[in-house]
Amino acid sequence: MICSLKIYKGVNEFLQLAQQNSQYIFKLVVNASEQEILDYFRMKEIPKNLKIYPTQVDTHIFYREADLVVNLSHPDLWVETFGLTILEGMRYRLPAIVPPIGGVTELVKNGENGFWVNSKNINELSEKINYILKDRIIYQSFSDAAYAKSLMFSEEYFEKESIHIISSL
Repeated sequence: MICSLKIYKGVNEFLQLAQQNSQYIFKLVVNASEQEILDYFRMKEIPKNLKIYPTQVDTHIFYREADLVVNLSHPDLWVETFGLTILEGMRYRLPAIVPPIGGVTELVKNGENGFWVNSKNINELSEKINYILKDRIIYQSFSDAAYAKSLMFSEEYFEKESIHIISSL
């Protein structure tokens, strides 16, 4: 997960997911300094399978190493208008799990290239993560669908659709 180091971005839920799913490695990249990370997590127990990284200039390595991407924003406190990190992840063929409200739902077709799950529901989040990652055929289907959806936001697609619209006038 790549996000700001804010409660409403689902950082605490990401921590809970890592605690509940020790069979996976979780990586959290936050827009914060090392000291801000230490301060935020001071009273929390960080499981060994959770790696936390401060602000990064280049996030491509994290997408290349990931198996899926999540956005755990709290829809009652923060509604995502688009979700660029989700789109970036999908370009790397990563299935996504996102909130059921906001612009991210335009990117994720529930049950096809990812899932819509309320970030407060840790058990359902865990269930969906396991569903995607436990079966190679399901994973490949979600991965292919994520990549196909990302192509709809490419420059080539935009040009093609623009020409189509203009020529039909």
